[in-house]
Amino acid sequence: MSGEPFHTPMSRGAREFIVNEATIDAFFDGQDPLGEPLVVSGDAGTVVGIVKDFNFQTLHHDMEPLTLVNYPLSQYGNGSIRFQPEATEAVLAGVQAASQTIYPDLPPIDIQFLDDRFAYLYQAETRLTSMVWVFCLITLLLTLSGVLGVATYTARQRAKEVAIRKTLGSTIGQLLTLLSRNFVLLLGLACVLGTPAAYFLTDWWLQDFAYRVDPNPVWFLLGALALGVVVLSCSSGVILRTARTNPATVLKSE
Repeated sequence: MSGEPFHTPMSRGAREFIVNEATIDAFFDGQDPLGEPLVVSGDAGTVVGIVKDFNFQTLHHDMEPLTLVNYPLSQYGNGSIRFQPEATEAVLAGVQAASQTIYPDLPPIDIQFLDDRFAYLYQAETRLTSMVWVFCLITLLLTLSGVLGVATYTARQRAKEVAIRKTLGSTIGQLLTLLSRNFVLLLGLACVLGTPAAYFLTDWWLQDFAYRVDPNPVWFLLGALALGVVVLSCSSGVILRTARTNPATVLKSE
C-alpha cells in the first residue's frame, strides 16, 4: 500500500515492521506510522511499510491489527507455493527433493494445502450443514408418512359421508375441499409458527460471523410454499381416490 518491503533480515541491525490499516487506527490514531518506532513482543523496531487489511483469521472475526516482522532466517519456517492443481504431484516431489538436497539431515518437510486449512477452520460449519440436511430429510420423510397416514385414516372414516354427499350431487372438487380443510388449517398453522422461527434462528446463527449475509424472508416463504404443495399433493391423492369411489360400493359394504 505504501512504504517499503522488508530489507534483508537484520541487515539494519533492528527489527522492521509492516503494519495493516487496523494497526494504524488502533495504535497510531490514524496517523502515518512510517518511520515511527514500535515495540512488538519486546522487540523494538521501526515501521517501514503499510498494507491493506486482510482476513488472517476465520470470517467469524473482523479485521484486526496485524504486524509483520522480519525475523532472522532459520532452518525452521514456512514457505508458500502457488501452483496449478494438475501439477500437484510434480510440485510435491520437487519440493521434497529440494528440501532433502538443501537440508539432508532434517526430516521430510510437512506439506499442507491451503484448502485443507480452510476446511479445518470451518469444520464446525461443515458438520452443522451436513446435520441440518440429514435432519431436514428425516423430518420431510416423517412428515410425508404422517400426512399419508392421517389422510388414509380420514378418508376411511368419512367414506360413508363422502358416498352420501356424492349421491346427493356433490362434485369431486367439493368433496376434495371438504376432506382437505383440516390439512389446510394445520399446514397454515405450521407455516405461521415455523417460518418466523426458522428465520430468526438463522439470523441468530449468522451473528457469529463478522461478515454475514442477511437472510432473505422470501426464501423462507418459498420453502413454506413448497412444503405446502408437497403435503397437499400427498394428501389430495388419497382423498381424491376416496372421492372417486363408486358410492354404491361404499354404501353396500356399510
